[in-house]
Order: sequence, then C-alpha cells, then structure tokens
Amino acid sequence: NYTVLVILRGLSGLGMAPAFIMPYSLVSELVSSTARTAFAGLLETALGIGYLLPPILGVLVMPHFSAEVSWRLFLVIAGLPVVYVGLIIRHLPESPRWLSRVGRHDEAERIVSDIERRVEAVMGARLPEPEVTPEILAVVGKPRYGLSLAALTEVWRPPFLVRTLAMIVGALSTFSMFYIGVNYIPSLFIARHIAVTSAFLFTLVIASVQIPAKIMNGFLAELVGRKAIYLIYTVPAALGAFEFGRAS
Repeated sequence: NYTVLVILRGLSGLGMAPAFIMPYSLVSELVSSTARTAFAGLLETALGIGYLLPPILGVLVMPHFSAEVSWRLFLVIAGLPVVYVGLIIRHLPESPRWLSRVGRHDEAERIVSDIERRVEAVMGARLPEPEVTPEILAVVGKPRYGLSLAALTEVWRPPFLVRTLAMIVGALSTFSMFYIGVNYIPSLFIARHIAVTSAFLFTLVIASVQIPAKIMNGFLAELVGRKAIYLIYTVPAALGAFEFGRAS
C-alpha cells in the first residue's frame, strides 16, 4: 500500500545518500587540485550513465510482461548492482585523512605508501621526501575524533557566510527543477496518452544529453574557471526550465 511504498522509497533514498557524497569526498582528498574538477566531471558522467541504463532496461522489460509483473521485475533487475557494494568494501581504501584524524596512523601510512609506490612506478623515479613542518609534528600521534562545534559553525560565519547561502540557494534551485521535472513529466505522459515504451525512449534522450555535458563541464572548468562554467551552464538551464514550463 501507499504507506509501505513511502517507507521503502525512504529506505532506498537513505541507501543512495552516500553514493552521491562519498566519491566526491574521496576525489577531493586524493586527486591533485589541478585536475580535481575534471575527475568530478568523470564521476558525474558515471552517474549520468547510471541514469541512462534504467530507460534502456524499461524498453527491454516493460513491453514483454504484464503490468503487475513488469515494474516489479524492472526494480529487481535495476537493484542488482547493489552487489557492487561488496567490491567497494573489499577493494576501496579508506580515506587516509580520516584514518590519520582518528589516530589510525599505521593504516593511513600503508594506504599512502601504496599510492606512492604506484606513482613512482609510473614516473620511473622516487618521489621527493615530504616537507615536515612544526605544525604537522604538533598533531602527529594525537587522534582527533569527530568535529568541534566551531568547525561545524565555521561556514555560517564571515567570510564564508555569503558563499554558504549562495550555494544553498543554488542547490535548492537546481534540485527543485530536477525533481519537479522528474515528478511532472509522468503526468504529461498520462495526460497525452503516451505509451510507456515511448516515455522510456523520451527519458533516454534526456538522459543521453547530460553525459557529454558533464564531461565537458569537468574539463572546461579546469580551463576557464569554476565560476565561469557555473554561469555558462546555469543560464541555459534556467531558460530551458522556463520554456519547459511554458510548453507544458
């Protein structure tokens, strides 16, 4: 019934939350600042490919089974990649920064040493010794668990306050457009008596566009700057949302 649907959908949303956050956190910690946005673009491209697969799956599954069976089979097949979590747990290293912060220095050292060995193998030369400053020595061996209240409230104080509010407004606007579109488009299909297969093909076209756009976003941001690309992408998105509202 409706209550069970909401509860299960809430649980699936809870499960998806780290998939959206953790990859970017790891990239920001392990990738050079000169290529960080490009790597973030590649991560977003992988997400775009993930959005591309369900419409294809829908076209292959939905027309060949009854209405009672097809959507259930669709969800089961779409949920199979959850087994990938096992590979992540087994092969993805923990964040060295986090390990160091909580006092697990030996584990952090093993991970960083492994990364250094791989880099040296590619470069064919040893990496220079890291510069050890008094500030680094002051915190080595002292575990720091959790976050302080000052750290949590720092983004709400100058000089970060305006930036925090600007990003919140930007995120609210962007995700509002996204979720309104996702929830409204099915109503348009129903009102216009569009077949399910045609609806999936329409969704497939929409999802396909974002893949080259995300790749370009990552690399262009490294060339012309983050704010410029943010503006370049936001303006046509706003115009498209406006025209979408008029056309509907």
